[in-house]
Amino acid sequence: MKLLVVDSPNSVGVSVDVIRCCKLAKVRGIDGVLTSTSVYLAKSALVQYPTEEEAREAIDEFIKREIKEGRKMKYYYLGNTG
Repeated sequence: MKLLVVDSPNSVGVSVDVIRCCKLAKVRGIDGVLTSTSVYLAKSALVQYPTEEEAREAIDEFIKREIKEGRKMKYYYLGNTG
């Protein structure tokens, strides 16, 4: 797989985080718009949160949901996306 990003070097990290969240959704059987992911990682998300902190909490909750439910998962940590 080859990933080319024209916008900026920082966009590659964001793109990787988006791919990781999509992997989480696929493993969990979630389809459709990943609102919490797009709110934090996309420039023009369909839904906008009032603050960046709220958006970060939403994506963190999406990532950690699998841990709270007690299922073992190989890919659940995005690291520092901010």
